[in-house]
Amino acid sequence: MPFVKKLVREKAGNIFLVQGLEYGELCYCYVLVDSNKVAGFAKLSAGDNVDISKFGKVIKSGYDEPTADIKAEMEQEYGFVE
Repeated sequence: MPFVKKLVREKAGNIFLVQGLEYGELCYCYVLVDSNKVAGFAKLSAGDNVDISKFGKVIKSGYDEPTADIKAEMEQEYGFVE
């Protein structure tokens, strides 16, 4: 994801929701960030160009906004609540 617009961290762990633009399209990904990379990842700012996969595992991604079903799945499987 080359252009970060929004970064939301799950309260209790290392899962982040990143929203940005990829090839001009709005997209999102939920990332399970490696423990030793959380501090650097949390410092990302809007406008940063970044290869998200270098920080950990992308566990869910898509275009536009996450749907209600995706949000429910992330809460049920990972305890992630925005």
